[in-house]
Amino acid sequence: MNPAAAMLGFELFVRLAVRILSGDPQPERPRVRARLRGSLQRVKGLTYFPRGRLTTDLVFEAGGQQSSMQIASWSGVNAVAVVPPGEGPLEDGAEVAVLQLGPLLPAR
Repeated sequence: MNPAAAMLGFELFVRLAVRILSGDPQPERPRVRARLRGSLQRVKGLTYFPRGRLTTDLVFEAGGQQSSMQIASWSGVNAVAVVPPGEGPLEDGAEVAVLQLGPLLPAR
């Protein structure tokens, strides 16, 4: 079992289904566009969901450990970026789609 992958699957599919079935009028997590701090590697043929932190000035920074077996990678996370399939890196300052999981953190 990969606990970080299971947590991501829960956030993307199960939480949404439960909220819809319970009649929540706004079941989806907020989605925003943010500037990337640092860089992220795109994966050919796969959508990548790096966990990280989103600040009040809409800057997303991925956490250091992204392995699907590292449950600690969810510690302090308030967002997940949605990186579409591709090749090569997304560079510092690139715009990324982000799923907000919790309150925004203060800007640095």
